[in-house]
Amino acid sequence: MERDVSTELMDVLVALHHPTRRWLAELLWIEGPATVGRLAARTGLAVGSVSHHLKPLHQQGFIEPAPELARHYASHGALSAAHEYQHERFGGFKVGSAFFGWLVAVGLTVLLAALASLVVRLTGISPNLAAAPGQDPRMLGITGGIVAVVVMLLAYVAGGYVAGRLARFDGARNGFAVWAMGVVVTAAVTIAIAVTGTTEPLFAALRVPGIALSGSSLSWSSAIAIVVVAAVALVGAIAGGKAGESYHRRVDRAAEKAL
Repeated sequence: MERDVSTELMDVLVALHHPTRRWLAELLWIEGPATVGRLAARTGLAVGSVSHHLKPLHQQGFIEPAPELARHYASHGALSAAHEYQHERFGGFKVGSAFFGWLVAVGLTVLLAALASLVVRLTGISPNLAAAPGQDPRMLGITGGIVAVVVMLLAYVAGGYVAGRLARFDGARNGFAVWAMGVVVTAAVTIAIAVTGTTEPLFAALRVPGIALSGSSLSWSSAIAIVVVAAVALVGAIAGGKAGESYHRRVDRAAEKAL
């Protein structure tokens, strides 16, 4: 009889001696019933490892099965917990995602500006999308302003979408980062052009299309136009970032339906 008691005591000690098992037991006691998948997401352990540690706890009576956790409910709970854990670990601002989103925005700005310039010139209108430094800002008419707004909106929606897709989480935050990067680079290029007077195509491509920018000729109308274009680009970048992130949420929902 003493041997049986000693054996049982040893089994109990073996079941609780591992810190991971004590951690799992505490989570279940404090947070209530949970599936193996949810515990895996909560702890960052593999599902197989969680199952391995739960077995001795169950054998010694420290935990019991929870029949109320049906398969459908358990699958949804596990995926939700996994998503929360992934967001905590991989969410937030991503420099790489914002950078590549900004590259897409710049490239699309150049392409759309060139296309719009070609179209309006064929129709006999000249919004002067490639205004040179020092040119009269009055060259920016209503047509040029509309074209600039549309070009920047589409370009930054695309840039924000790329950032949101790459980052997977926090699409709006990464879309904002794309816009902020564009503002910083555009301001730096504008200052460089005003100081050096350079007309390099690379610098011209990084400026705001349709608006003449130079330290000597910037007027209130140009300043207002810049603010409007920047605000539209911000809205587009955030909307694009949310759209990019929503793609991953649709994938998550499809996975839930499959379970």
